[in-house]
This record gives sequence, C-alpha cells and structure tokens, in this order.
Amino acid sequence: MSATSSETLKMVTLNSSDGETFEVEEAVLLQSQTIKHMIEDDCANNAIPLPNVTGKTLSKIIEYCKKHVTANASAATSEDLKAWDADFVKVDQNTLFDMILAANYLDIKSLLDLTCQTVADMIKSKTPEEIRKIFNIKNDFTPEEEEAIRKENQNHNPSLNQITPTDIERAASSCPEPDYSKRAKWLRAAVLGANDGLLSIASLMVGVGAVRTDVKTMALTGLAGLFGGACSMAMGELVSVYSQYDIELAHLIRQHQARPGLGPAPTHDSEFEERKKELPSPYQAAAASSLAFAAGAAVPLLAAAFIKAYKSRLAVVVATVSLALFAFGWLGAVLGRAPPLRPSLRVLVGGWVAMGVTFGLTMAAGSAGI
Repeated sequence: MSATSSETLKMVTLNSSDGETFEVEEAVLLQSQTIKHMIEDDCANNAIPLPNVTGKTLSKIIEYCKKHVTANASAATSEDLKAWDADFVKVDQNTLFDMILAANYLDIKSLLDLTCQTVADMIKSKTPEEIRKIFNIKNDFTPEEEEAIRKENQNHNPSLNQITPTDIERAASSCPEPDYSKRAKWLRAAVLGANDGLLSIASLMVGVGAVRTDVKTMALTGLAGLFGGACSMAMGELVSVYSQYDIELAHLIRQHQARPGLGPAPTHDSEFEERKKELPSPYQAAAASSLAFAAGAAVPLLAAAFIKAYKSRLAVVVATVSLALFAFGWLGAVLGRAPPLRPSLRVLVGGWVAMGVTFGLTMAAGSAGI
C-alpha cells in the first residue's frame, strides 16, 4: 500500500537562484500561491526557476511547508505547531530577512505573517537607540536637524519644556524623508549645462578679448556661443540619456521575462510600469541642460559684453563668472542635500583654470601671428 502511494506522489522540481535543485511533493508546494498558480496553469512540467530565492533560504521554506502540511494532515494541536514555529524562526537576522522576502515572493501568507511578527516582536518596547543597535542602523540626524524638530514640537505643544532625542526621532519618523536621488536625473544635466555655459562663454569672451579689444566682436562671439552651445547641449543630453534609457529598459524587460509565470510582454505588469517610471527622461535632461546652459552663458554676456574699456571688461567677466560658478556649485549641493562648500570651491577653481588656460593659449596664438 505504501509503495503504491509513493508511486502516485507527484513531484515538482525547483531551481534556486544559486543553482541548487530540489525535488518536492506537489502537495507541499501548494502552500505557495505563486507555485500553485503555476501548477494550475501547467507551467510546472519542467523545473521551476526561483531567481529571487537562494538554496539555503529555499530549504528553510520547504521545511516550513512540509511541517504545516504534515500538521494539517495529522492530529497535531495548534499549540504544538506554534511551538515548532517559534523554534523555526530562531535564526540569524540575515536568514530571517531572506525568509521574509522569499515568503512574500512565493506568496506564503502564514510564513510571511510569522516572520514579520518575529521582527515586530524584536523591536517591541525598544527605544530608537536599541533598535539601531539591533539592526546596525547609524543615526544620521545632524544636531541642526534635531534642533529644528525640537523647535517644531515646541511650537505645536508649548507645554513641552523638554524633548528627549527619542521624542525627536519618533516625530521625524512620522514624516518620510524625501527621495532626493530622483532629482539627480535632471540636476546632473542642469549643473553640467550651467557650468558649461558659464565656462564656455566666459572663456570664449576672454579668449577673444586677448586678441580683439572691440566690444562688438566680443558680444557677437558670446551670443553665437550661447545659441550654439544651448542647442549642442540639448542634443548631446538627448542622445546620451536615450542610450542609457534603452539599456536600462532592456535590462528591466530581461528581468521581467526571467520571472516565473510571466509572459514575454510586460505591458500589464504594474511593478514593471512603476520601475519604468523611475528610468531617466531624455527630454527632461535635454531641457534642463539646454536652459541651464543658456542661463549660465547669459551671465558673462550680459555682465561685460557692453563695457568698452578692455581691462574693465575682462575684470568684470572674471569677477562675475567667479561669483556665478560659486553660486551654481552651492545651489547644486543644496538641492541634493549635500555639504555645499567643497562642491562650490571645486566648481570655482575649475572655472579659473579653464579661463586661464583659454586666455593664455589664445594670447600666445595671437602673438605668434596665427
């Protein structure tokens, strides 16, 4: 009788992300809604790839599913099963977090609830300092941010004469931190365009001023450089970011096709569409770069193009561009929530070098009769 039963058992093959193979009874795997749907759709005739689950984690998942199937089929009490579950989740943090991700991916609700509850119990009644110590989280609040939160809480409730660091962190955690990384997609192009516009037109005007002292020549040269540079920056960013967009989109499609149970066309996958929205926008980068170039180029052009005295004109160009370079560097750092001083000085010194090299080489060429 037992031999007949073993012959009728249907086995399913699973392949983990690191190449391990597992032969598991179909009845055990029905605990996973993800695999259950694949079996119902006749997608389990061959080995089922699980690209998001390692062999170590998958063995723990199978152990959990086997225990619960066996417990449901026997007369085991719920207390016995709860005791087994409590021992099952006594693992290191990395394994516990891997099981949470695997349970979510395989859609095993009971295991997901168990592992998440375990994490919740770990941080229950703990202070923020204790939670940071458990999960090795670094406190990244600056004294200025703590003071700002303290003042905000005092304004809302003046009766609070003292606010502890714990109160500050709890108040701050209720408001999610803005994702400043999203600004990088257009901020990079804008900073590059503004810096390029400043340096290109300033260096062009300084270089022309080294051999031609009339104001009309310098003004027309700067104006032509502004129009040409803005168009060039727009097209350069458009082509460059489109190349990046195509590569990242193709990578997303390959990731989608590698997931089990999904077809080759990802048009109706909400997760795919959300990740697609995070890709860089070529048109946004082109517009930011072009407008920033024009704004940067207008600074030296408007500041000095109509000053007739040659030496005064060069001095005004250098002084104005220096202030603008420092300001653009400072603004870019502030928008990205980075320390502003070092980026500002880096942009300023780089601009001085560019203008100095252009002036020196152009004067040398003019002296040589070129």
